[in-house]
Amino acid sequence: MHLVVVQHGVRGAPINTNYLANLLTERLGNTGFVFNFAGNSKFATYDGIDICGERLFQGVKSAHDNLVHQGTPPTHISFIGFSLGGLIARYAAGRLFSEGYFDHVMPLNFITIATPHLGAWRQTTSAIHRLMDLPAPEALSRTGTQLYLKDATPWGPPLLCVLSHPGLNFMAALRSFKNIVAVANVRHDRTVTFCSAAMQLEEPYPLCGFEQAVAVVDPAYPSIVRPRAPGETPGEPSPARRPLHGRLLLILLILIAVVLFPLVLMVPLLALLYGRLHSRRKTTAAANSVLQNLYTSWGSGATGGSVKQRSSLHGPDLPPGRPRTGDVESGLLVRAGAGGNDSGYGGGTVLVTSGFAGGGPGTKGGLEDRVPLHKDHLRQQQQLFAGLPPASDKRGLQAWLVAQLATLPVRKVHVDTCNVLHAHSAIIVSNRLFLHCRDAMQYLVDQCMVWPQGPQGRSTDRQIHRQASSCQVDSPD
Repeated sequence: MHLVVVQHGVRGAPINTNYLANLLTERLGNTGFVFNFAGNSKFATYDGIDICGERLFQGVKSAHDNLVHQGTPPTHISFIGFSLGGLIARYAAGRLFSEGYFDHVMPLNFITIATPHLGAWRQTTSAIHRLMDLPAPEALSRTGTQLYLKDATPWGPPLLCVLSHPGLNFMAALRSFKNIVAVANVRHDRTVTFCSAAMQLEEPYPLCGFEQAVAVVDPAYPSIVRPRAPGETPGEPSPARRPLHGRLLLILLILIAVVLFPLVLMVPLLALLYGRLHSRRKTTAAANSVLQNLYTSWGSGATGGSVKQRSSLHGPDLPPGRPRTGDVESGLLVRAGAGGNDSGYGGGTVLVTSGFAGGGPGTKGGLEDRVPLHKDHLRQQQQLFAGLPPASDKRGLQAWLVAQLATLPVRKVHVDTCNVLHAHSAIIVSNRLFLHCRDAMQYLVDQCMVWPQGPQGRSTDRQIHRQASSCQVDSPD
């Protein structure tokens, strides 16, 4: 059984990723289960990447247990995260890795779609950008401070740096996946920039003469593009690439905004007020204890290099009447304590990998990677981030993030939804207005994912080998 976990973005709900979930369900048939997670719906995404990640972590374990009880235990797992959901999935994957889950269930695909891997902060180029960036972190509550690199974890640096450090299990978990894909909008994404979604600092497409600078990867998928190679003859965009929606709606919205200017001005003020009120909720205010417990748990376990593991996740030793770890639909129970767990996936106290204890950044996941630090080494945890730029240097922090993420074998897919009003929603086909952009998600399922058993009997390893040649950006077949 192939378990595919889908996580939506900020202020979202599973309905936003329904189109992709339906494609996956059709493709998997009775060989897999699509888990379109509902525990982080709407304003629950304001609680922070780590809290949402803990909910998803618990949700995956509950889904695993349910499948085991049904007699179809998962043998493979894949994650697909849209927008903020990609960061939530990175956190949850690290937590699963630290409990030995990937020793029994093979991590296959890890795919992010328009995910702000470098955060939401962007270099201000105008007074309008400065004005818009001022309320944004506060308006998104605790999640906003993390996205704008303004938070401070027990390690010192922002959470995005913790997720990207090669010596922690969050990155070790990503290295365990056979196939890593980052899908990015090349323009008109006003929520997540191309650079942040593609894990790079350089923009490969010019602002002027854009259509002459891009080439379609495959005529069957007109939204998938790449930079035009030198010497290639620029051509007219195909009819499928011409804008079908957006311009008229944009003009109407501008006219409405002019007429209702006082009300429009109230929208960011109300968002800022709600974000501040949300950050004062008990659940949000106490959220820092989750990372604090993970931080201090490093030295609370064994001092050796092994972790006690269950012999099997699939056997009858899982009591059918064992209580669930939480309610998936209502958001699950966030267990802040990392020292104990009742899931049967190993000890959840080990978050350091051999990348810090002596291994290299290319180390795959395994028992030897989950090496707990001795209590005497707790005082050295701050050294994990020695040389990191100061918190005030946002551009330097993003450059550091790019350097760490560049060690991953990521296949980057560029998407151009043409002149759509909101490419961030169009790429995932969040509603029927964006059905003309559905080829991007079809390409993702048809060409970017690997499966336990491919069509015509092709093995997973052969599929991975075929995709390795295009791990940077898609090229013509």
